[in-house]
Amino acid sequence: MAYVPVPKDLTKVKTKVMFNLTKRQLIC
Repeated sequence: MAYVPVPKDLTKVKTKVMFNLTKRQLIC
């Protein structure tokens, strides 16, 4: 995975989305 510098807000959103996806995977 390539790392691209992004604003902290965007990183926060990305982390939130990733967390939600992981949560969903655990539930499924």
